[in-house]
Amino acid sequence: MIGRDRALFQKYFTVEEANALLPELRRLFADIHAEIERLEANGGELTTALEVVPTNGGGKRLEAFLGANSIILQRLRQVAEMGVQVKDIRRGLLDFPALRHGEEILLCWLLEEPSVEYWHDLENGFAGRRSLDT
Repeated sequence: MIGRDRALFQKYFTVEEANALLPELRRLFADIHAEIERLEANGGELTTALEVVPTNGGGKRLEAFLGANSIILQRLRQVAEMGVQVKDIRRGLLDFPALRHGEEILLCWLLEEPSVEYWHDLENGFAGRRSLDT
């Protein structure tokens, strides 16, 4: 059993609270993934955009690059402000701090999953995830 003075997290989620956030998290990650795709589609132009910074501020290519990065960072900040941990941006792997029998754990969710159905301890991460039924 942990004492509040030894707690690692400021907020703990129940499974119900975590599941209630999934629609908003799906929306945020749709934005993040759209911007990542945009960055990757223009990836070959990034070097060129950065090379022209000293002469004209980088132009539209740099502006698009910085805009996409700004959106990604804003969405990630929103997720963090919810108290949710992003473990893998591409896969949409998220952890929700929780308590299980008085011990700190992480509820584990992948964007492709319909609901939060797994958890793992703090040391083992995704590889050690277990069903909520266990």
